[in-house]
Amino acid sequence: MKQILRKTFLVLLGGVMSTAAWADTTLVGSEGNDNAFWAGNLSEIYDIAPNKTLKLEFTSYIKATGWNVWEAWVSQFWDLNEKNVFVRADGFGWQAGDGGKNTNPYDAGTNTAGYDPANPWFSYNAANYPAVDAFHDALQEASVVYTFKRINAEVIVTQEVTKGSNTYKHEFVCFFGDGTRNISVQLATEKSHIIIDNDKTTITDSEIPAISGTLLGCLSQRGRFGAGQKKDFTLAAGGSMKLHFKNFTSKLNNWSNWILELQKGTDYLDLRCDNYGWGTYWAAVSCTQSDGYFDNFVEKMDGADVEITITRNKNNLLIVATHTPKVGDVFTETYNYTNDVFSSGEVTVRLLTDCSYLDLLSTNQEVYATIGSKGWTTFSNADYALNFASVDDLTAYQITDQTGKVITKSEVTSAVQKNTGLLLNGTAGTTYTIPVAASGTALSGNKLFAGTGSAISMASGHTYYVLTYEDGDAQFKKLTSAVAVPVGKAYLDFPTTIEARSIDIEGDGTTGINMVNGEGLKVNGSEVYYDLQGRRVLYPKKGLYIVNGKKVILK
Repeated sequence: MKQILRKTFLVLLGGVMSTAAWADTTLVGSEGNDNAFWAGNLSEIYDIAPNKTLKLEFTSYIKATGWNVWEAWVSQFWDLNEKNVFVRADGFGWQAGDGGKNTNPYDAGTNTAGYDPANPWFSYNAANYPAVDAFHDALQEASVVYTFKRINAEVIVTQEVTKGSNTYKHEFVCFFGDGTRNISVQLATEKSHIIIDNDKTTITDSEIPAISGTLLGCLSQRGRFGAGQKKDFTLAAGGSMKLHFKNFTSKLNNWSNWILELQKGTDYLDLRCDNYGWGTYWAAVSCTQSDGYFDNFVEKMDGADVEITITRNKNNLLIVATHTPKVGDVFTETYNYTNDVFSSGEVTVRLLTDCSYLDLLSTNQEVYATIGSKGWTTFSNADYALNFASVDDLTAYQITDQTGKVITKSEVTSAVQKNTGLLLNGTAGTTYTIPVAASGTALSGNKLFAGTGSAISMASGHTYYVLTYEDGDAQFKKLTSAVAVPVGKAYLDFPTTIEARSIDIEGDGTTGINMVNGEGLKVNGSEVYYDLQGRRVLYPKKGLYIVNGKKVILK
């Protein structure tokens, strides 16, 4: 019979357990391997403070088969609810929470899609972990190192079983609250027993990676695809966004890095860093890399500075991922795909990980506006607040007032809120990039309204105009019936009845926009002249006049 030295005393110092607190060894279970689950001797309750690591070493004795092995009970008591996770040596576990109810049974073979913060359980199994029957043979008189490492809210449970020249490693990751309170660990057995070597029991500081931005993924790098925090963004048609982050990989596989997912309704694209993807919009021939992309790929990805730019331009989707490794040259992955589905509507962009974590440093979104052939276009930012202050060679206007037949435009120089109609002036045919702002102000009194893609209601007592390029000029034309103004464009809505059929745009930015009465442009076959204030001139002299909706200079 084995000689067991029983516990003498226990000392806890600020959540750190003194290694002098126990006798030399502790028996957990029955030496005859006949104890029931959670019966017989139990280990001490080990209290682990935040960001500490508990390490236990013991010898295991397994005589039965099936689930007759040791298990660890990891728990936390807070907010009057008991949070428990049981992890068993044979790769099985379960969770109980909210008063001890069994709310989330766990099986390593079925619950590997990720974890829900409301029921936070996730497991990672090392590749060399053997089948249950083979593992039981390996457990007999095997040496085991059991560690419980806390990294913020994560608890990484690692068991390394060594017998002879073979070592088997199994890891679990579970999550407890926000990581600011102590947790408890206790070992138990079922029809088996272990002998803990207390001289080798330690609690030390955990090594915590530094995060300067937002954490995506698990710091333990044991969160499989989709596990851990993920971030969603909305990208409108005709817009782009840039995601800037540091990439840290577990180096398990080439794909143990960032993953980008785009969703539009039920259709989607998953793009991986290693020239692979899947989904409705995946086309292998559309994904290319720079020369030397895969040279020392895993090493270059660890700690690499990554910028991913996603651009929607008409019906084209362009994704460019630029990697700057800690050592070595910059390398890029490009995905270029054309489909009419990208011409309109919102796309959800999701950044996530696979056995890795990201330090998300910044996001930057931009929207594109293309100026018409005459240097003008209407524009509306349906999804984002936009900042026009830093856009060179582009001027944004709101329409603010009407006095008689003259309406005034005023320049917009700051960020405006979403769903704002604007008039833009720039170089004809040029596409401008407008930065997305965190917030913007409302343009009080603006008579330009954002298009919705639906027909204007044509409310009684209102007069509506849309921008056209008829007669070779950019003009606002009066609507006589309902039309659908596309999303991204704008229209004029005056809450009064106006007789003018068209509005000329004056580009000097001082007098604004002058309306010309289009009624009776000819009298008895003779052309009718109007001055720039819209007044009819019976006997025109030298000067600038409006005739048939066009500017005419008499010399």
